[in-house]
Amino acid sequence: MNSIIIVNYKVPDLLKQCIRSIYEAQSSESFEIFVIDNASGDNSKEIIMSHFPEVIWIQNRRNIGFSRAVNAGINASNGKFIILLNPDTRIYPGAFEAVSEFFMQNPQTGIIGGKIINPDGSVQPQCRRNIPKPRAAFMRLFGISRLFPSLPSSRQYELPSEALDSPQKVEAISGAFMCIKREVIDTIGLFDGNFFLYGEDLDYCYRATQKGFDIFYLPTASVVHVRGASRKKYPVRILFYTHHAMARFYHKHLASDHFFLFNSMIYLTIWMRWIAMIVITSFTESIRRK
Repeated sequence: MNSIIIVNYKVPDLLKQCIRSIYEAQSSESFEIFVIDNASGDNSKEIIMSHFPEVIWIQNRRNIGFSRAVNAGINASNGKFIILLNPDTRIYPGAFEAVSEFFMQNPQTGIIGGKIINPDGSVQPQCRRNIPKPRAAFMRLFGISRLFPSLPSSRQYELPSEALDSPQKVEAISGAFMCIKREVIDTIGLFDGNFFLYGEDLDYCYRATQKGFDIFYLPTASVVHVRGASRKKYPVRILFYTHHAMARFYHKHLASDHFFLFNSMIYLTIWMRWIAMIVITSFTESIRRK
C-alpha cells in the first residue's frame, strides 16, 4: 500500500485538484491519503472532507513547517511506500504503478522522484539534481550558472536537460513529488524539523545516500506542478526560508570539511544574497503597485 502525504497551507482549491487527480489516476495500487494542515485558518478542511470523506485529516494548531508536518503524516501512515505530494501538484495516471514496480525491481533504491512538469510543458530541473557542493552553490547563488550554463561547474547542481526520458541514478530529487521506501525511514529516521521550508528534500536524500540507498529519477512517474502560489503571497518570508535552508544544509553536512574563514565566507554570501533579494523584491513590488 502507498501512503500519500500532502502538507496543506491555505491552498484549498489546489489541494482539491491534487486529491482529485489521485483518484482520477485510477491506480491499481491501494493507497491512503493524509492531509496535514498547518493551521491554514480557512475552509480547507470543510472543502476537502465534503468531497473526499475518506481522506485522513491531521490538523495542526500552528504552522509547524513542512518537515514536521510530513513527520506527523509518516508516523500515522501504514504504507510500504511513502509518497510526498505538494498540494499544487496533479498526478498523471500510471505514476504510482511505475514507482512500485521500480522499487520492486531495484531493491537498493530507497527514494524515487518523478518527472515534474510545469503547466507550460517544460520540466522543472529541480526534479533531478546533485547535492550542492560549495563551488556549485557559489555559482548558483550569484547567477553565474544561468549566465554560463555550459561551464562544467555550472552543471554540478542542476543536471543537463538531456536524457529526461530515461531513469537515472541521481543525488537528489524534489520534495514536491518524493517516493520513499519504508526501509529508508526505518534506517535514517524522520525528516529534520529544523528545515522549516525548503532544503528538507536535499537533506533527506543526502542522509539516505550516506546509508547506501540509491536515489532515482523516474520519468514514467509524472506530475504537473503549479509553482509560485506561496512565493507570490509571502515573497519576503519565502526568501528567508530559502536562504535559511541553504545555510542549514551547509552547516549540517559540508562545513566540517572546510576552514572557519571559508565557512564564514559561505554564510556571509548566503545572507548578503538574502538581503539583496529582499531589496530587489521590495523594489519590484513597489513598481508593480504604482
